Amino acid sequence: MNRLEQVTAIFREFGIVQERVDAILKKTLPAHLPSAQFKLLNHLIYTTNQNETASDLAANSHVSLSAMSQVIKQVRLKGYIELQLQEYDTRKKKITITEAGLQAHREAIVALDSNFEGLAKSFSSDELATLLRLSKQFRCEFENL
Repeated sequence: MNRLEQVTAIFREFGIVQERVDAILKKTLPAHLPSAQFKLLNHLIYTTNQNETASDLAANSHVSLSAMSQVIKQVRLKGYIELQLQEYDTRKKKITITEAGLQAHREAIVALDSNFEGLAKSFSSDELATLLRLSKQFRCEFENL
């Protein structure tokens, strides 16, 4: 397999994993934090993107601006995010996560952990560390495209 075919195969594998993750999220997340809202918090916590607006989040999540605006509205009403005016353009607001949002995310992760115990036992610590390192590196490179 050449490098391009390998990257394509990796995307295929990530896609299959994402389908399974979506099913687990729908089944496991607390009722007050549906999958789309959890994913928004996850994005705000773990990506390297900074000062994102609703338009940025929609583009990075591959959803429409109206769909992202609805998710932002719902999460904001719960106090999990704040909208802050941009210095360079006060028409645009950057989205930041609040301490309450961080706490809601942590609680959701605890609920998810029980689904992953068996999976964690299937790999050595070294294998998981390597997979995590390479996955992060791959994601960060992908964010730069």
